[in-house]
Amino acid sequence: MVLAALNSQRRVAFLPWVPIRLKGPKPKDWLDEPATLGEHLKKRRRALGLLQREVASKLGCSIDSYRGWEMDRIRPSAASWASIISFLEYEPSPTAATLGERLRAKRRALGWSERAAAAYFGWDDVTLYRYEHGTRTPRGKYLRQVEAFLDRKAVDGLGWMSRARTTAPGDGS
Repeated sequence: MVLAALNSQRRVAFLPWVPIRLKGPKPKDWLDEPATLGEHLKKRRRALGLLQREVASKLGCSIDSYRGWEMDRIRPSAASWASIISFLEYEPSPTAATLGERLRAKRRALGWSERAAAAYFGWDDVTLYRYEHGTRTPRGKYLRQVEAFLDRKAVDGLGWMSRARTTAPGDGS
């Protein structure tokens, strides 16, 4: 009678002396098609079976910085992008469609700040910013400079990078 009453109310008796172990697959906490940098980082980290601190040491950053990136609360610095792209083994940003987007993607892949890239071209920071964000379009010699930069397959050594570092305004070098 008591058992029938329990079943009719869909209740289960509590039996503290009976060990119960619930088993089931752990749900995925990342997306198959990541959209943000944090989702890309988490998917790759989980696929490799690494801890956040292990990835942070591979990328050469602090654990707090990496956590901020993975949670999409912090944007990585320009110098960190090269190691992030190397870790992911692909560029996590959407495919660059415009000239400005391609310029920004190339600059980030090289790990250059806006200041270093502007110094490399011999421009001021605002000009580069406007080109990257599409508020201005390069013309004439500026367009030729950008196209030559984008067509480079690899960095030709430290010659032009050191030029960008030494001529950056306010760099102190």
